[in-house]
Amino acid sequence: MGKWLREPEPDPDIERFREGMVALYRDGEHAGYVATSLSTFMTPFSRQKQWWVWLVVVFNDGTRHNKIEDYPPWTYVREMLDGHFDWQQSTTETGPYDVIWLPSEESQRLRAELNIQPEDF
Repeated sequence: MGKWLREPEPDPDIERFREGMVALYRDGEHAGYVATSLSTFMTPFSRQKQWWVWLVVVFNDGTRHNKIEDYPPWTYVREMLDGHFDWQQSTTETGPYDVIWLPSEESQRLRAELNIQPEDF
């Protein structure tokens, strides 16, 4: 990587998306999970990399949506940081959902249980 390419500014809010996981709830009932991954990308006209968040959404009925991406100016990221997730990618599992961020140990356990692999992002 050349010296001309700068990493994005550190952001503690965005860091929680690095191998993160939230549980989805609607009306107090558990509905599924969103696993997250954090990486960077560069636009052709910028010397500054930007944060890039990837999502894998898994519902309790087994429905799974891989490789959902979000980047500035943020849609899902902003929602999840505000405590909700307004899923509109499906006709059967639409949002909004309340989200609860899970501790790292529980996230890792659930990723293994749900067979969420790095290549899913």
